[in-house]
Amino acid sequence: MAYTPTVWKNGEFPPIDAEHLNKIEQGITDAVSVTPQTLIDGQKAQARDNIGAADIETQNKIMAKDITSVDITLAPAELPAYIANLPRLLDKHYSITLTAGICTTPLKINQFYGPGYIDVTGASNFGSVFSAGVEIEKARVLISLSGLSISGVISGSTVTAHSTAYLYLYNCTIDGTGASQAVILYEAAFASFNQCTIKDCSTGDAVLCGYNSIGAFSDCSMSNNGEGAYLYHGGIILLSGDTPELMGGSANKKSGGIIVKADGTLL
Repeated sequence: MAYTPTVWKNGEFPPIDAEHLNKIEQGITDAVSVTPQTLIDGQKAQARDNIGAADIETQNKIMAKDITSVDITLAPAELPAYIANLPRLLDKHYSITLTAGICTTPLKINQFYGPGYIDVTGASNFGSVFSAGVEIEKARVLISLSGLSISGVISGSTVTAHSTAYLYLYNCTIDGTGASQAVILYEAAFASFNQCTIKDCSTGDAVLCGYNSIGAFSDCSMSNNGEGAYLYHGGIILLSGDTPELMGGSANKKSGGIIVKADGTLL
């Protein structure tokens, strides 16, 4: 039964007296004494239905039921704010096409989970420029970046993947000028680089890979890097195609980790 509140007014009915105040006290006592065991069967059934409806809604999002696609075109400078305002439970496929232009703020794609994914495609001839670095952190969805020009430094590197389920970069240029590492993969990050250029990290490492992370590099061009790969604490780098074994540097360093060459042998 729905509750209809009483509007109390001075000098009007109902009077403010002991009888009515005692009814209020009794109502409070009855309310705080209600437990799931004292609910009648109908109330219990309604409570279960309410909880079940909420569970089903969340489950449908996670299990990709009725998933939809969102196609949008943005300028590079608009992308960081757009990404930041997406729901963390990603239940849609976001296909983002970028115009030519430059973004001077860091691109952060962080804290996503669910069945959806984010696919960002840059303008032709690397016309979509991100000059303050890219960071992907604790993202449990597919993040796909293609055709982007990435430079600048964020947290010491140009591209950072931290605890990331699957980051895929295709045909991107990563200019590591001024960075300690052009690419950092750490804490169980998995990233794949296909036909990317990683260059000009002349005083640092092309790729730092550690803490059980995996980096796969297929047909990548690498040049003018101080050193190639630096692996530590179980990092794994997989090379394939024409990716150079020294990754554009003078040498690779290993402090716990492996590099697998294109022929399947260890480097």
